Amino acid sequence: MIKLVLSDLDATLLDTPRSGLTGRAAAAIRAVMAHGAVFGPCTGRSPAHLPGLFGPGTGDLYRSGVFDNGMVAYLDGERVHARFYDPAALADLALRVRREGIGELGVCGLPGLPGEFVVVDGPWLASHGEGALAGLTKANIHLPEGADLAAAAGYLSALYPAFDLVSPTRGRPILDVLAAGCSKATGARALAEAVGAAPDEVLVFGDSDNDLEVLGAFPNSCAVADAKPAVLERARWVVGPCGEDGVARALEGLVSTPGAVPR
Repeated sequence: MIKLVLSDLDATLLDTPRSGLTGRAAAAIRAVMAHGAVFGPCTGRSPAHLPGLFGPGTGDLYRSGVFDNGMVAYLDGERVHARFYDPAALADLALRVRREGIGELGVCGLPGLPGEFVVVDGPWLASHGEGALAGLTKANIHLPEGADLAAAAGYLSALYPAFDLVSPTRGRPILDVLAAGCSKATGARALAEAVGAAPDEVLVFGDSDNDLEVLGAFPNSCAVADAKPAVLERARWVVGPCGEDGVARALEGLVSTPGAVPR
């Protein structure tokens, strides 16, 4: 029996951020929840971004989940896991990427600005101090279009062992900043423990590089058909493409035939 279902959002459950959650997907998620499973996003996004992505009347669908690429996890609105950045290292990283023309670092979750990204640079740090970066779980680096993400990640990771850098979604020049050793798998394992779900009682969906570890952490792993090649190779099963409600269709099959292989 599946007790916990976790799905990436961008290009997995959501075709585009602007399109929002389809009615079919919302109905499928609620059907899974009605059968006793916990559903949650497993995303690089922060909880504050979910209302705008899912739409009105959907708050029950993201009270649980893994957010900020595994830096934080919630069960029914209660935080069950969190990792925080080293403020001094994050401040230094922000200054370096700006100084060397790599891009700019933004943070999310500042007091009074829970869902807004704020660019951290020299003037901002001079005004607020690196202490203002304490207690944060979401930061990313925006690079120019066409930038070599793998090369930038490798270069910066060698200089900053306190961080891991991953590409969160296809087609966008962004690197998400994680505390070293943290991934979606970290948050997912913590949430599974809080739910009381064994690894084979967890079902996960993904499409991109930041899903690789969580897909490898649980035996019931699914990639959407249009996922990156490495993700298709890592996942146990492949479901329909994101744009055709592949995750929703798999969840409908799970409800109609519990224990069935997702398709």
